[in-house]
Amino acid sequence: MQPYDWAIVLYYAWPIILIPAGWLVLGRLCRERAASGASMIELREQHLAETYRMSAVMERIAAVLEKNRGK
Repeated sequence: MQPYDWAIVLYYAWPIILIPAGWLVLGRLCRERAASGASMIELREQHLAETYRMSAVMERIAAVLEKNRGK
């Protein structure tokens, strides 16, 4: 194989290397972010945790109301 053969291989292979790399870079740059800088996944996780917390509070309120209703 002659030295210039590598140049030909690189010339024809650059899209195979550059397109996936560009895809990854654009994916990182275009990720949805909130004003606080948190990603949308982090916001959804926070919302889910808040929903669980509120559900537990509502269940405690319902238990107290049921207990007082029986009196």
